[in-house]
Amino acid sequence: MAKETGWGCLTCGTEDQVVLRPRGYFALELFLWLFFLLPGLFYSMWRVSTKYRVCSVCGSEDVVPLTSPKWEGNGGNDSAPRVIIDIPDEPHRPRGNGLGATRKSYRLPIALPRGFVVADVETTGLDAARHEIIELSAIRVPGPREKMETFNEFILPRRNVPKEIMKLTGITNEMVAAAGTIDDVIPEWLSFTRGLPIVFYNAPFDMRFLSAAADVCGCNIRNEVICALVMARRAFPGLGSYRLADVAREIGAPTDGAHRALADCRMTLCVFAAAGAKLAKQGLIAPASSAG
Repeated sequence: MAKETGWGCLTCGTEDQVVLRPRGYFALELFLWLFFLLPGLFYSMWRVSTKYRVCSVCGSEDVVPLTSPKWEGNGGNDSAPRVIIDIPDEPHRPRGNGLGATRKSYRLPIALPRGFVVADVETTGLDAARHEIIELSAIRVPGPREKMETFNEFILPRRNVPKEIMKLTGITNEMVAAAGTIDDVIPEWLSFTRGLPIVFYNAPFDMRFLSAAADVCGCNIRNEVICALVMARRAFPGLGSYRLADVAREIGAPTDGAHRALADCRMTLCVFAAAGAKLAKQGLIAPASSAG
């Protein structure tokens, strides 16, 4: 499906990743065409005439033209950038595009945390209701003068890894064949975080998958969540792209191994540190020494 240029997603912050999708259901359209020609014709005309724009990365319909004041406000002027993520208050069964029922807004953190965890997931697709996590990584930064530790685990999906995901990430079915299931890995990962704030790059995407996975395991993710993408857009306004590797390259961080969870964690850590230092210097957030 061709992407429309000149549009941005207010949910995940990506640019030029918006597609047009018809409403309704293709299966119903096919059924009507096979058995009821005239209703099928009208249904097809309705689907084509009611196409809507949606972000191909996170599935959000909250998209605007890049020239819109709303987009400019999300990118680094006086209005604080905002990312909307749906996190359930209670365990739920994911449905639709994998979003829960409770809307929560992420803005800049009030202060940089003393200790935190950077995390990232690799998945079999973009829809948390249909696709699965196949790699989960994290870097724990306990605090000044404390040793960083890493967590990196493959996860065995219920279905084969799609070919396009193998090509993008390099993760094959053979690599995950001996891995633990989501029920094994999520509790271990939660224990690794020690309840510290978790930093993601594009938190809505990662948290949709992790919330759905924790739901399956009967776990709750109670950690504070910080979105490094929000911070990057505010600290470095006007970049041509806010993809993780592009921002990391902009600040001089290594980008080797992109689209593997642990490598993305390292890039996210660099971007978070650089953006946090700049925002603290500008007085937009308190430095870690003033936190707590």
